[in-house]
Amino acid sequence: MTNEILVSILCMTYNHENYIKDTLEGFINQKTDFKYEIIVNDDASSDKTPQILKNYENKYSHFFFPIYQVENQYSKGVDIVVDILLPKARGKYIAFCEGDDYWIDEYKLQKQVNALETNLEVDGCVHRVKVVSEKNGTDIRFCAPENMDTIIPTSKVISEGGGYIGTCSIMYRKEVASYRFAFEDVINFDYTYQIKMSLKGGVIYLNDCMGVYRINTIGSWSSIITKDSEKAKIHLNKVLNMLIQLDQDTGNKYDFAIKCAIGRAYMEYFLREGRVLAVLKKEYYQYFKLLNLRVRIGYYKSATIIKIKRILGRLGFI
Repeated sequence: MTNEILVSILCMTYNHENYIKDTLEGFINQKTDFKYEIIVNDDASSDKTPQILKNYENKYSHFFFPIYQVENQYSKGVDIVVDILLPKARGKYIAFCEGDDYWIDEYKLQKQVNALETNLEVDGCVHRVKVVSEKNGTDIRFCAPENMDTIIPTSKVISEGGGYIGTCSIMYRKEVASYRFAFEDVINFDYTYQIKMSLKGGVIYLNDCMGVYRINTIGSWSSIITKDSEKAKIHLNKVLNMLIQLDQDTGNKYDFAIKCAIGRAYMEYFLREGRVLAVLKKEYYQYFKLLNLRVRIGYYKSATIIKIKRILGRLGFI
């Protein structure tokens, strides 16, 4: 075992008292032949999250380093990862997990480091993730880009959108964070991390299920934009502008994949808004038609379900 820290685990948490213990246990139970550190930013939580973190800090102070914000930094426009967490990271590799998700394989870090150490032409590694209901913990589906270990090409990372890869599965070389593209300045979130770490040679995918994503947790971004139409629209426009800038940054190398990603972004937005036929308008359909048949059929099925629910709702059945 080397004395140098090889992996820095970065965690963002805010009002996660119901989830954070699972997250932290997944961190401290990792079995590796290298040293790693845990850096957690608590963004001025108003619940018991800080107290829980303090308990872990007292017990694991040799490799557990929480940051306790007095004022919420996200609401001030601070990029928690870039401005707060990354500058403190000492590892060669960065692993992500938000405070409402968790890891279920004690060899997760070891497996991903091994993969990156033997594939020097690739900067990132991800894996299969289980998606569960926040309400009752029941399994919903798997976030599994492929059905075997492989390297996912950049074009697919872009075209499949941000939900293609589970955020809690991300590991990349820290050197990736040393340079910045213009598209990251438009909006910087899970999807842009995935794209950036794939630009060198794609992303390594391990088919082992090693993490769990809780869907629609209280206060999560997905739950916020589902309820707030204006924020959803602002987010959509930022994603679209980011993709346009990405096309410029990469010299139109991924032009088709980017157009597919635009179509998917419109599709997901219109579904959330209940505007199920909007994608058939000419200005949107030019992108929607580029998506593969399976995705388009899935959209029409979802649209049909929404229509039926609305009719039943008007009739008073639901």
